[in-house]
Amino acid sequence: MYRSGIKKFSLLIIGFFLILHPLLAQTDTPDPKIKTLARLKPIRLKAHPMGEDPLVVYLPMYFSSSHFLPKTKFELPKNKEIISIHLVYTRYRQVDTFNQTQLNQNRFIHLKEKLPQLFAQENIEWRIFEQTKGKTEDEARKMFHGFIIFLKDEVPAEFKKSEMGVIDELLDEIHDSLVLIPDRDIYRVRKKYVETGRFLPRRGDKIAKGLRYDNAGIWFREPETKIILDSVKRKTIKGYSSFKGVYTGKNPHIQELDVYNQIRNKPFKGKWAFVIDVTGSMAPYTGQVMALLKTRPRLATDHYFSFFNDGNGAPEILKRIGNSGGVYTVKTSNFDSIYQTMQRAMSAGSGGDLPENNIEAILRSLKKWSDVDTVLMVADAHAPVKDMKILRFVDKPVQLVLCGDISNLIPLDYVRIARATKGSILTNDGEIRDLHIRKVGQTIEVGESEFTFTQKGLERR
Repeated sequence: MYRSGIKKFSLLIIGFFLILHPLLAQTDTPDPKIKTLARLKPIRLKAHPMGEDPLVVYLPMYFSSSHFLPKTKFELPKNKEIISIHLVYTRYRQVDTFNQTQLNQNRFIHLKEKLPQLFAQENIEWRIFEQTKGKTEDEARKMFHGFIIFLKDEVPAEFKKSEMGVIDELLDEIHDSLVLIPDRDIYRVRKKYVETGRFLPRRGDKIAKGLRYDNAGIWFREPETKIILDSVKRKTIKGYSSFKGVYTGKNPHIQELDVYNQIRNKPFKGKWAFVIDVTGSMAPYTGQVMALLKTRPRLATDHYFSFFNDGNGAPEILKRIGNSGGVYTVKTSNFDSIYQTMQRAMSAGSGGDLPENNIEAILRSLKKWSDVDTVLMVADAHAPVKDMKILRFVDKPVQLVLCGDISNLIPLDYVRIARATKGSILTNDGEIRDLHIRKVGQTIEVGESEFTFTQKGLERR
């Protein structure tokens, strides 16, 4: 019986060792990258954002454990680029002596066992998030624990080549021409009401039948009137001479050089930051700005340049107002360096959702270059601005060059930017200034055009 007890005790010790061995083995890993990752300083937040997104992969783990849930799928979508991986856990501890760093290390080890390729990539941003919302064990267990992998669509090589091809052709095919503009008289069409000499019946049915009278009679009939259109001279625009860009290429999608010509003859006094949207299909407009830098090389020498793509193609759940990312800045007199910065911004992402991080791009530029006097933003007129709530932090005037059709309406977001910063909006007719003193309902004249300030923006009359 004594021997039998010894045998049972020995088997118990061996079994206990076999259970603990995997855990003990994990506590000492030769992989220095995992050790480094486990010691990353955690970012504390109430609860990590969650939500369904085709560019987000969730790998859930048990609370206070390094093991994945049984039904976790480890297949990553094809043709996607990994941009960031978050390890997420709750701050709640069952015992005060709990070693969170050791648990994090074990979690990274298990992740490597499942997806070793993640640890071979150099451009992944790794972060650790410690959630503080769970105050009890039950609350903590209900929260997400594990890894979240953020992806982005790979920009097809054909698309990159096509977009850069548009820009390169514009650099070669835009040429300056000196244009003489004569004096121009601008007229306003006016309606005049003229009496016809006849009088209207007092009854509507008789009016409808076309009955008219030669005198007012005892019934004091109303005189009949008709409308005559008359032209009244409104103002004279003095003639001038200026350089105008002419496109000599064969791309059917490039018909006008609005961006180039709106800023070709502009005097840039003081320090300017050029903040340029390179999302989506902005290549024809970006190319015009780059062509201007070749025509006026002093702009590169004297000023600053930022290119933004609204978050480097990251999934929307990863973007935060004021911190979406994808802003590339450069200060150099070398045209090739500016071109390469633009190219990096375009290659890193094309925007994703339609609303864009215009204000973030402005603020990052102003933070980087404190001596900037004015911002010139080249923006997509048809893309809403997602971060208008941080517009109040912009403390320098913003002049806007809007790309796309604004022949009938200048959208309200851009009117608000110009108003709030005491900036302006450039159009083919001229510069719309002093919007900060304008009120809804007022008419604004610029060149040959008139706009009405409405709840939608500036509507052409």
